[in-house]
Amino acid sequence: MVRTRLREPESADQVTPATDEQILKRLEEAEKKDGALPKPLQFFRELVRTRSEVKMRASASEMAVSILEAGKRLDSGRPLLTFADLDIDWRQVRTLYRQGADLLTKYADVFEKAPSVQNEPSLVDLVEAAQSWFEGHTPSSDSEINPVLLGIAIHPFLAACRQALAGYVDQEHWLRGYCPVCGGNPDFAYLEPDRGERWLVCSRCDMEWAFKRLECPCCGNQDEKALAFYTDDSGRYRLYVCENCRHYLKAVDLRKPPPDVIVPIERVLTASVDVQARNDGYFPCAACQRELWSAEVAFTPPDGNQSE
Repeated sequence: MVRTRLREPESADQVTPATDEQILKRLEEAEKKDGALPKPLQFFRELVRTRSEVKMRASASEMAVSILEAGKRLDSGRPLLTFADLDIDWRQVRTLYRQGADLLTKYADVFEKAPSVQNEPSLVDLVEAAQSWFEGHTPSSDSEINPVLLGIAIHPFLAACRQALAGYVDQEHWLRGYCPVCGGNPDFAYLEPDRGERWLVCSRCDMEWAFKRLECPCCGNQDEKALAFYTDDSGRYRLYVCENCRHYLKAVDLRKPPPDVIVPIERVLTASVDVQARNDGYFPCAACQRELWSAEVAFTPPDGNQSE
């Protein structure tokens, strides 16, 4: 890959997040065209099918986040959702946790290191671990609940919340390195096709939001000497890196054909980039530890003024 310095583009509009139906249709088309899907995409297709059944039952209709409260939270740098706002059927979560474990076991050879899977957790332990995970706390060393499976199991519910609340977000004013809906870290980005504005994609709920090109979403570093990206030969894929915090972020440039990509599929197709980045001593932005959405934390809006 070629290392390149960063520069800011003009602003533009986002790409609409893909639905599970669109993802499955695209995978079906790829299978018909190529005869068979690579194993990582086979795993991903089964995972999408499994979570789609849950997503149809997941509802954000009971969340009492008013327009006024949403504005207050966003203005102070807090995401729209707190853990208490989530309307979740924890029995469904536990079922999806187990189904995810079965898929990880079935496709163990797809992963560099297959996540360990313990016994099915109790509802009490599951809720406790979910709250810790959601609020950004480091998992307890004695917890038997796998955070990868936890993310898989809660995704349909967070995606339903994102669909219900995304309209509250003012994309021109958020400009933070964490998700305005659920507070999750980004694990992917794209440069939109018109002006090349960078949009981040939440690793937890798939929310997409605009972000600066000359800033690390993990540590806020804006020193251009410590920010760069690597590209492949086509210039289509990028690996953003920060020498300050040693985190990385994968991205696709939609100005390069074909522009009609589906981000969740791109996550899987670029798995080798993750391996390369880790081998070079970088860590994914999705693993960045921060607790910015705690009620006790003071937030700093983009204009630099401190707000409670």
